[in-house]
Amino acid sequence: MSEPPITRYFRLLERDGWTYQEASRDSGTVWGTARYQTSRRRIDIYLAVNEDCVAFQLAVAAPSSPACRTALWRYLLYLNQEMKIAKFALGRDDQIFLSAELPAAALAFGSFRGTLSALSTYFEHYHREIELLASSRVLAEAWLSLAPLAEESLKIEILSRDRNA
Repeated sequence: MSEPPITRYFRLLERDGWTYQEASRDSGTVWGTARYQTSRRRIDIYLAVNEDCVAFQLAVAAPSSPACRTALWRYLLYLNQEMKIAKFALGRDDQIFLSAELPAAALAFGSFRGTLSALSTYFEHYHREIELLASSRVLAEAWLSLAPLAEESLKIEILSRDRNA
């Protein structure tokens, strides 16, 4: 029996510092954990692999303070618009995750490596800001005061064909 692509890809990434441990298999899904040491801390990325897709999930921050949620959620949505490949998501109890998915049928080493790179880079870049914004009412209020108002971002000028109409 041949080695699964995920295992083979992680073996190729060992020289870059990645490790992978398969945790379990059930109902056609393989669950595993990838570990990587960024310049500041170790991250754990959880993977679920089935015939349809490869799903990646990385915990970024614990649930936010209720007083911070509006600012935090707006910030996460703003980041989702700016980021490529990976997106922030809320889990049960409002825990914040960084997630990505790749179609299994088109899985290639380059896209797999790029996804891991995006996840680790975005985590390294944003996790501290998110942790602070999730826990500090003062920072949340300051961020909201600087963020564009919803009404401002929704102003759309509709131009007719005849500008004189």
